[in-house]
Amino acid sequence: MKTIEIADEFYSVDKIYPKVRNAARAVIFDRDKRIFAEITSNPKVVMLPGGGFEGDEDAFECAVRECAEECGLIVKPVKPLFNIREYYRDCIFFSAYVLCEIVGECEKHFTEKEKSINIISDWRDMGDVLSDIEDLMKRYKDIDGELYGCHKREYIAIKELIDSRI
Repeated sequence: MKTIEIADEFYSVDKIYPKVRNAARAVIFDRDKRIFAEITSNPKVVMLPGGGFEGDEDAFECAVRECAEECGLIVKPVKPLFNIREYYRDCIFFSAYVLCEIVGECEKHFTEKEKSINIISDWRDMGDVLSDIEDLMKRYKDIDGELYGCHKREYIAIKELIDSRI
């Protein structure tokens, strides 16, 4: 499976990263090939549904749980698509992108942090998502490295989806 790597200016082949965060992102399309995306307002973020692994979860289990909690969607993982591994200062972020299909709906269960950032989920044209993410990358580039990195990852993921015609 393809793994895309992103590194900051502190990256070194010999560097030891004390923290690793594993996450999954759900890739969900509707019949019109629009993609399901999450938008937050505090701070402004655009990304695919997903989050960090809990306990012994694998990528499929994480994607299913995160879609239920954040989006109110019951999804069935179809197949793994690609991975993105990011190297930042003292942490490696590993995100597995999983193609999912919706099989039902359920009640959302936001954490307190998720409530505070006001998550809205909706179907979006991939080109519009890409454009919004580009704008946010420009906004955060010199003022917030974490938000810039988050959007850079999602930009690369959306471009991968467009280029591979998934």
